[in-house]
Amino acid sequence: MAADGVELIVGAVDDPVFGPALTVGLGGVLTELYCDVSHRLLPVDAHTAQEMLRELKAFPLLDGFRNRPLRDVPAACTAIAAFSEAVLALGSAAREVEINPLLVREREQGVAMLDALIVPGGC
Repeated sequence: MAADGVELIVGAVDDPVFGPALTVGLGGVLTELYCDVSHRLLPVDAHTAQEMLRELKAFPLLDGFRNRPLRDVPAACTAIAAFSEAVLALGSAAREVEINPLLVREREQGVAMLDALIVPGGC
């Protein structure tokens, strides 16, 4: 059982037209309920990851909404950038890669990947 945090989804697909694309959004079961996501083509660095998080309607949950603790946004951005690098390194070996949820803990407490999925690519 993981400690309290904000759940994000971080996923990538190899789009046949645009190439590898990244999605970041509110995670867990809320992904499908709210469809609060941001998209970019890979590669994504930590700066771009922060822009993506700030585009989310749910970003205030990471930023101390209603006196809740600030979340470790810098660690989340670092993790998203590392995920981007890993997806690019996998190349055609993976058609789809997803972390859901990526738990964003309190400031300076990091993040935790709680579940992941890799759909193999073609030959």
